[in-house]
Parts: sequence; structure tokens; C-alpha cells
Amino acid sequence: MLSILISMVDTPEEKRKLERMYQKYNRLMYTVAYNVLKHHQDAEDAVLSSWEKIIRHLEKIPDEPCHKTKSLLVIITERTAIDIYRSKQRRNEIYFMEAEELPYFATKDKEIANIEISSWIGSLPKIYAEVLLLYYVNELPPQDIADLLSITLNTFYVRLHRGKAILKEKEESQGKPATGGAPSEA
Repeated sequence: MLSILISMVDTPEEKRKLERMYQKYNRLMYTVAYNVLKHHQDAEDAVLSSWEKIIRHLEKIPDEPCHKTKSLLVIITERTAIDIYRSKQRRNEIYFMEAEELPYFATKDKEIANIEISSWIGSLPKIYAEVLLLYYVNELPPQDIADLLSITLNTFYVRLHRGKAILKEKEESQGKPATGGAPSEA
């Protein structure tokens, strides 16, 4: 699969970057996809589709391995796998999945477990947590996040607003002074 992916990029630098990312994260991406789909071939399809999305935004991904890169790749893979799962459901090819079995969220990453924002975002419903993590931690632009999550730009802004409102509400209920609801200001 790596040779197919490398043929999709133009410059030698991009090819080296893609190869390093592939070697470091492909197994993790497969695990995330398999945890959603519970089917080997579907998980491989999800990983391949995820790599195609990643290649379209390769220049925006940091060169060095870091928690931002890892969480971004996990979220992309997870969302792609969920899209495949939903399309299978629509065609009555249902794989039984309990809500508790949904794949782990990127904030379980040990490298960022101690960052206060991860505990705040990890306590949110997943649809808001993904948007906040990609926007504030990975610092991706709104349009890129909307593209990666296969949502409209308006949906992105609604989820961002609601996620920040939930965080602000939780913060105020814990008796802490309000930070304006934006996790990056904490």
C-alpha cells in the first residue's frame, strides 16, 4: 500500500515525509479503524481512504512526529471508519457495535494526558471534542477541519460554539473563573 500512496505525492520531500508517517502510524490507524468496523477488509479500506485524505493536506501536517500529528491521524481514521460503518448500515450490512466500543479518542494519548485541555475536551461529547481538538490543539483552519470530518463549514462553527459553551458551563459549575470558554486561553 505504501508504494501506491507514495505515487500520489509529487516531491521527494513529501515522499519521505509520507513514508515516515506511514511507518510510524499505519498500524495505529488500522487498529482504530478495526475497533470501529470489526472487519479486516473494511478496516483496510478505511485506512487507505484516510491516507488519501491525509495526502491532500500533507503540507499542513508537522514533519516531526508529535502528539498533534498522532491525534490528527487518529481522528481522520476514526471519522473515515465511522462513515464506512454508517454506509454499511444503510445497506443493511450491519456490524453490531455497542456505544461503549466506539474507538478510543485521541486524548487518551499518553503524551498529552497531562495537558489540562485534554481533560476538558475529553469530557465533552465526541462530536464537539473532535472539533475543539483539531481547532485548538492541532491548530487547523476551519475549512480543513470541515473537510476532514466530512461536515459543512456551518456545522463546524455550530459544534465549535456548542463545545465551547459546554466547557464554559462546566468550568463555571466547578467554581473556577470563566476563561471565555476557549480552551486555548486556559
